[in-house]
Amino acid sequence: TLKAVEGGVVRATVPRDGLWHAQTPQAFSAPLLRRAHALGAERRIDVTDDAQLVEALGLGAVRVVRCDPWNFKVTEPRDMTAAEALLAARSGGGGTR
Repeated sequence: TLKAVEGGVVRATVPRDGLWHAQTPQAFSAPLLRRAHALGAERRIDVTDDAQLVEALGLGAVRVVRCDPWNFKVTEPRDMTAAEALLAARSGGGGTR
């Protein structure tokens, strides 16, 4: 369940219809991505990913593509633990590195 929260208090439950979980990697043409990052830096646009940057600048439609939910980004140590467990499970082993 998705909740909109303000000051630690739930303000609304957000319907999931039409919502997608964005994953990395995200793919754009190199010239478009270079332009987006240059303009974003110039305009000091604060975003969380490349897709949001392209959207915010109105540089084109951002399309979604279904992918494997196990294709997750490794950012923090706990992500590496999850990735190692997934690889061990898929390889049929449970061994170490």
